[in-house]
Amino acid sequence: KAMSSAAETANSSIESRICTLETRLGISPSTASVGDSDINSRLDRLFLLVSQASAPSSASKKSFDALSSIEKDWTESTKLASELDPGSFLVRQGFPPTNDTAAVASISTPMIYRRQEVLASSTFLKEGMDQLNKAREALLISSDIEKNPLPPNERYTQSDILSSPQYDYAMDESVQKRLNDVSTKIMSLYHRSANASQKMDELVDRYHAIMGAVSEKIVLADEEVTMLEKAKEEKTKLPKRGSSFS
Repeated sequence: KAMSSAAETANSSIESRICTLETRLGISPSTASVGDSDINSRLDRLFLLVSQASAPSSASKKSFDALSSIEKDWTESTKLASELDPGSFLVRQGFPPTNDTAAVASISTPMIYRRQEVLASSTFLKEGMDQLNKAREALLISSDIEKNPLPPNERYTQSDILSSPQYDYAMDESVQKRLNDVSTKIMSLYHRSANASQKMDELVDRYHAIMGAVSEKIVLADEEVTMLEKAKEEKTKLPKRGSSFS
């Protein structure tokens, strides 16, 4: 019941909108033929009037322009729908199971529309093509080399990106000598820092040994002092000679 009521509501809405358009164009239900009473025929008749490029006498220019705009939107929508039709570019996936009904539903389920995907990612595609164009131009040879054809292997080795004058800086003998001097100083600094670290480790080991010996001496001295104090206390507790005869 709910579905039927919704369908009736939709039909009544479409019917009222069509009647409004027919009224603006001067078409009354009495002038329409009996066979053209369905919605599709009435819509076709409305679009036919618009395509004739002349409004009926009873229709105002504003109403006719509004209906012409609807026709243009409809044509544009149809054109876009035909351009975005996946056709053979529709990719389907799924393995048909044992059940035939489920197999048809599985195979007919679309996975992706290739053409829509390309249109949606046109910006990223353009950026990628620009990067490929830059990489291709970087390997193009100069006009001077093109005058003298070279073998295919040398055409790329002599390209601008590989034979640029900027690489001559690394081939300069003075630059190489400076680089060797810097590497020698770095190695010397490394050896000196290694020796300093080794000496520091030796000092720490000696400090640890000395502190261990001092700790042992302190423990022995503390024990000796404790023994002397006990002996002194015992001596003071002993009675003096001759005190028992008094």
